Amino acid sequence: MSIDRIPGFLPCSVPLAVPGSRRTERCYALHGKARDRDPGWNTQVELVLVDAERDVRNVLGYHQTPDRFVCDVEPGWRVLGWRMADGSLPFGDYDQVDPDLAQIDALPEPCGAAELDATLAFRMPGNDSPAWPSLLT
Repeated sequence: MSIDRIPGFLPCSVPLAVPGSRRTERCYALHGKARDRDPGWNTQVELVLVDAERDVRNVLGYHQTPDRFVCDVEPGWRVLGWRMADGSLPFGDYDQVDPDLAQIDALPEPCGAAELDATLAFRMPGNDSPAWPSLLT
């Protein structure tokens, strides 16, 4: 599925980076190569996150669906892109992404482990324990 068809995702109207970019991150950018590709359901990835102040943070997390990533991070961060946690390059070389050019409002917020558990944890009849353990433990 193309990311253009996912509600909340806007097409990239600015370049990922320009020759004069002060800093760039190397990753599969959600507005670049990761636009139409994903690492697969429940794959561990290193997420490249950006906030409104254009700070960048790298955290381990999981890919759930094209618009859903899971990691333990406080609110306010958006997913700029990702790298495979095992270091592989399934889609060739990474995109060069300038966080200062990122369209913050068009990037998804990662969900935390508690939110994911609440989504996945259905209860079996007569059983008070969740059927799915946390994916981050």
